[in-house]
Amino acid sequence: VDPSGQTVMYWHQHTREREEGLAAMVERFNATNEWGITVNAEHAGSYDDIQNRMVTAIAGGQLPDLVVAYQNQSALYEEAGALTDLTEYVSHPVWGVDDPSDFFEGFFNQDVNAQFDNRRLGFPPKRSIELMYYNLTWLEELGYDGPPETWEEFAEICEAATDTEAGTYGYAISTDASRFFAMVISRGGEIAKADGSGYQFESAEAKAAMNFMVDLYEKGYARKIAERYGDQTDFGNRKVLFTIGSSSGLPYYGQAVDEGEAG
Repeated sequence: VDPSGQTVMYWHQHTREREEGLAAMVERFNATNEWGITVNAEHAGSYDDIQNRMVTAIAGGQLPDLVVAYQNQSALYEEAGALTDLTEYVSHPVWGVDDPSDFFEGFFNQDVNAQFDNRRLGFPPKRSIELMYYNLTWLEELGYDGPPETWEEFAEICEAATDTEAGTYGYAISTDASRFFAMVISRGGEIAKADGSGYQFESAEAKAAMNFMVDLYEKGYARKIAERYGDQTDFGNRKVLFTIGSSSGLPYYGQAVDEGEAG
């Protein structure tokens, strides 16, 4: 494999400061790499937007060279025959990874998919975790010393934070697979089957997580966000006590608090 002179189209989801940082890295790489490789980084929307574009691109045969994806999305692309097994590239003596121990083993192997004969469907440029964001001052005003330690206590606090007249509520629901997975795993469940043959949405833990969300929503203690990043806006304006989201959102929550009524 000789990458000299290649042009690489990269579809990504980064916005705001992260997109600016990525653009700076791409510009620096294009100007300095000794192989004459040119990277074209294109913001292709959210992860869901990118998935929709990928499905269309697969049908039309016009695919990017690199694309960001969650593992469930890369599995979808692999089923359509659109991905390349990266194993030989990662282990290549010249172009591959010099020292895999530089990575956390779990992160490094997360894209090796047992469902597809242990083919490597991706490579981890970064990783994030799910966090519960909460307003500690508000919690203390409600009589709590800190965040909930159980889902039952979470529901109790959501009820206490909900005030129809004030327009406040307990939890902002963002419909994202990662949120749901985190709720299932926190209950001791798993989404993927142990043999890697598929997913298990009929487990007791998955049903408990979904029923819990439905109950909060029907009681008015939780609301679906009306627009993208609406959970961050409501949090910053002290309209919602809890949100659950990626650790990559930390600076944006900080900005929302500084600019909102909670600041």
